Amino acid sequence: MTVKAVLARTGRKRGIADKIVSRSPSDFTTYVEPFVGSGDVYYAMDLKPGTKAVINDLDKQVYKAHKLLKQIKSVLDPYAYDMSDRELQAFVNKKHSSPIAQLVKILTRFSGAFAGSTGEEGEDTKLYKFAKPSTKLKRVEGISEYMKNTKVLNQDYKTVIKKYDSPNTFFYLDPPYASTKGEMYAKDSIDYQELANVLKSVKGKFLMSINDSAEMRKLFNDFDMSSLTIKQKNTNIGSKPTRKELFIQNYL
Repeated sequence: MTVKAVLARTGRKRGIADKIVSRSPSDFTTYVEPFVGSGDVYYAMDLKPGTKAVINDLDKQVYKAHKLLKQIKSVLDPYAYDMSDRELQAFVNKKHSSPIAQLVKILTRFSGAFAGSTGEEGEDTKLYKFAKPSTKLKRVEGISEYMKNTKVLNQDYKTVIKKYDSPNTFFYLDPPYASTKGEMYAKDSIDYQELANVLKSVKGKFLMSINDSAEMRKLFNDFDMSSLTIKQKNTNIGSKPTRKELFIQNYL
């Protein structure tokens, strides 16, 4: 069974996951994502049962959501958590002991809060969109089985790369875009020069996707690069209808 991501995060790669998979090598036994986010590429990779995987994210709510998805084997009644908008707003600001209820809370906050901002654990969140939780819960089936050989971490990306690097490792990296540094990812700002230096020393293969800019091309000019023009689905007044994604890799 092919499974798909249920977590909605800004900057997700759902629309180009197939392009990323097509650029990936096939000769690896360990797959690592230091910035997993929604996990669109992780699921699209359709990893073989024997492949070990590591997914990591500094966002504690993203980390918790993936831990819950690995834990929850099935959802017997996905419609049990469908409720009125008022009830759903109250639900996401309460503590829950059930793993499924905890997952619903996180998924709803990510998809319904402004710009996907969930706030800190214990803080109230105001919803602006009210999607039925059953829509996502019906897609949970099979995810736990797919994640059987996957470790879920909440660590600094450098620690993860260092620990799991080997000649048989394939890293897919999707760091915060440079254009959002200090804004949406204020707490997780990336030193791209440091990232470039880390990647120069890896023994395994890596593929990174980032916004295409002169700055990124200069910082990562030691590696092979290619770009992809992507249509923007939601454009604001004055914004461009397309953007360019830059793919950076250390293999041919």
